[in-house]
Amino acid sequence: MKIVTIFIQNSENKLLIQKRSKEKNGKYGITSGHVEQKEKMKVGALRELKEELGIDIKKEELKLFYNTKIGKNIYNLYHLKKDFNMNNLVLSEQEVERVEWCTKEEIDDLIRKKEFYDIQVESLEIFKKYIKGEERYANYSPMGRE
Repeated sequence: MKIVTIFIQNSENKLLIQKRSKEKNGKYGITSGHVEQKEKMKVGALRELKEELGIDIKKEELKLFYNTKIGKNIYNLYHLKKDFNMNNLVLSEQEVERVEWCTKEEIDDLIRKKEFYDIQVESLEIFKKYIKGEERYANYSPMGRE
């Protein structure tokens, strides 16, 4: 299985998080999803943005900053630095209840309260290291997994 996670960061360095619908566990999380069988990872990320949030962007705007394989699963983490007007987003009613711009402290608070999607906490920690410019991520060179 191929899984993509897209960290959307605005000019105030806040992250766009979504409260998932009750059918999708009702917790907060980062935009993510499964890539279809014959779909390229970046194309899957673009599709997830469109399906869940109504966001259309150019492929070049997404930056792959981390990928890994665990068992049979491949995970790609992408970064999108862009401001969005919340009123222009078109949320998927089946998947997303609402979206918010949050600081890292607000997200940490959601994690402490067990209101954040557990599976994404590790990806969030990787993103924090990437943003801090830690050497492993600052010079990261994905090997053909976009």
